[in-house]
Amino acid sequence: MSAFLAGLVAAGVGLVESHVHTTVRALIVASGLGPAAQRVRAESRGRLESRCPIG
Repeated sequence: MSAFLAGLVAAGVGLVESHVHTTVRALIVASGLGPAAQRVRAESRGRLESRCPIG
């Protein structure tokens, strides 16, 4: 989750400083980690079956 937020913050900094490559890279990171973070959260709350059961 923190990597997702870091990606969003980096995208904001890239926009403010007009660094297109930084902004694009940060948005790619954030868009990739957002759904992953939601899946982990859902699995931890028991709302979704785990892909690889422990044991």
